[in-house]
Amino acid sequence: GTFTLNAGLINAFRHIMTPSASYSWSPEFKDNAAYYSFTGVGGAPSKVSSIGLGLNNAFQMKGVIGGEEYKTDLFNVNLRTGHNFLAEGRKWSNLSTTIQATKIKNLALSGGMTHSFYDDDPADVTPDFLHPRLLNFNISGSFSIVGRPSADSYAPSDTLSGGGEFDYFNRRMVPEVPVQSPWSLSMTGRYVENRFGSFKSISRWLGIRFETPVT
Repeated sequence: GTFTLNAGLINAFRHIMTPSASYSWSPEFKDNAAYYSFTGVGGAPSKVSSIGLGLNNAFQMKGVIGGEEYKTDLFNVNLRTGHNFLAEGRKWSNLSTTIQATKIKNLALSGGMTHSFYDDDPADVTPDFLHPRLLNFNISGSFSIVGRPSADSYAPSDTLSGGGEFDYFNRRMVPEVPVQSPWSLSMTGRYVENRFGSFKSISRWLGIRFETPVT
């Protein structure tokens, strides 16, 4: 669906849902079990009948800058689960959710969650789709920035051969290439939480890196 906004440079937000499904099936081989063991393949394959379900959610933004229309992806949310028709007891697999946003300048964010449709009690075999149980959660991000070289740190490039840009008088424009950035800074962080019944474990990590030339 599309949500019209018309606020300055932003005209609308768009949400695109793309469902997917796959089915796996294979028969059980009982008559040739000795053949599989003799050839080193292993035991005879067991019967398989399962379905995989997925839903991709893309969130976009569009607008107009300088009279030209633009469209950019904000972030994606993917959901995956499956159903094993031959499983005894719990037939539904865990619900996996991944979130990713990489279009923000100098910033990358991602996260993920895993839910179970069943209660913590191993004897529970009735799925609860409205209240899935959180098993783990993680989020990570990275940020980087590079210092802008001063005017005297640029040097004309003499390696341009063929192509390139031309000025108003059809003369080849020789680009100026920065010799070296004065500094760079990057930061990365990650948060992970795992739950085991009434207990949970949490880990946090933060890294900072700064570089600058000595001379």
